[in-house]
Amino acid sequence: MPQTNLDLEHLGRIAECLEAYDSVFFYTADPGASSALLPFHQVAKNSGKFRSWYVEGWAKYAYLPDACPFSAQGSWAQSKEKVAVFMGQQVDFDRAYQRIKLYKSLGADVHFISDHWKDISQSFRPTPDQAYVLPDYLYVPDSAAYDKQVEWLEAHGIPRDIVQSTVVDFFHPGIERSLKLISDVSSEMRLELLSKYSANRHVITMMLDCTTKHDRKVLGFNWETALTAAMDFFIEQYDDATLLVKPHPRQSKEEVLEFLSTRACPRVHMVEEDNPERFVAISDEIWGITTVLLVVALKAGRKIKVFMPERTPAGAAESNVHIEPYIVAK
Repeated sequence: MPQTNLDLEHLGRIAECLEAYDSVFFYTADPGASSALLPFHQVAKNSGKFRSWYVEGWAKYAYLPDACPFSAQGSWAQSKEKVAVFMGQQVDFDRAYQRIKLYKSLGADVHFISDHWKDISQSFRPTPDQAYVLPDYLYVPDSAAYDKQVEWLEAHGIPRDIVQSTVVDFFHPGIERSLKLISDVSSEMRLELLSKYSANRHVITMMLDCTTKHDRKVLGFNWETALTAAMDFFIEQYDDATLLVKPHPRQSKEEVLEFLSTRACPRVHMVEEDNPERFVAISDEIWGITTVLLVVALKAGRKIKVFMPERTPAGAAESNVHIEPYIVAK
């Protein structure tokens, strides 16, 4: 059996989601959604129900298991089998809307796995002049996310009874998977990473989000202003610590390295590895902007700090109830 990185209770809940179907397909475009769907993929493979994982955008180049380029024509279109498509949220709301619409028109049940606590209602109705298209099931990470998503969907004009029959208070597969990966990091791996980055005593890792200069006009901050605020705070408050900076999977590492070179500080290093869980494992604190890894870190017992300098109301909407109490700059 492939490594699922989830306990039996969580695996059982995923298996229940797949139980009614003969064939199960997946679709993702962004990193968070892809991570959240990995446990579903593994359970579908074990049950013999998995067929294909369609990818586009970032996910097209992420070497996901059994992935194939997105197709506008589902291979099940003429099948009499009961089919489900599991997909996750993405930053391109209109594209998410079009994919849900497509898969439902091909006769599949659509299961939408939300991996965050922000307003994603535009995935189901991008503009007021469009008809809403809900997935058959919308799984949200916890009760706090459930209450907010119900509120936002109703505000977008979707009837309350339909919303409540669609939204499911589930769990966050990506978080649970990350927690298992963190617990599996060996002592040898910890020592190797600490040595590689000369990280002594107190270790902090800043997990970046891929927010651009254009995003700053909307949110009030981007990764550069947030990292600047974090480094200023670090230099002022921490005399004997190491700050590791981890780029987002969709970021250019060269761009982050160039930024750090202009702010030369011997106790700040950019990490080269892609695996974030290893850095949660070796860190005393995790810093970030809006990444779900901040919630992972909290659940793993790490201290967190959040940097959203000069945030606008739109920027505040990128936060959530779990990380809001830990904001240093906003």
